[in-house]
Amino acid sequence: MEFHKEVQFIDPVEELVQKLVVCRKMQGLTQKELAVKCGLQQTAIARIETGSTVPRLDTFMKIANALELKPFLQPNTVSEI
Repeated sequence: MEFHKEVQFIDPVEELVQKLVVCRKMQGLTQKELAVKCGLQQTAIARIETGSTVPRLDTFMKIANALELKPFLQPNTVSEI
């Protein structure tokens, strides 16, 4: 009998948001402090972090810049299981 592991794919937007949250917390910033740094409302940061809204690219870039992150694209890699 052959068993296959079920592969879980994370939504790319969800993955980006998770990374932003981790970076915010690593820098010791509250949602309010981050919002001030990037010119947004704290409620906007909260909605993005909880997944209730998907940030537009310009909003994502404001947050990334405020966290001093440089976004980049990389190819998908798929390995056989």
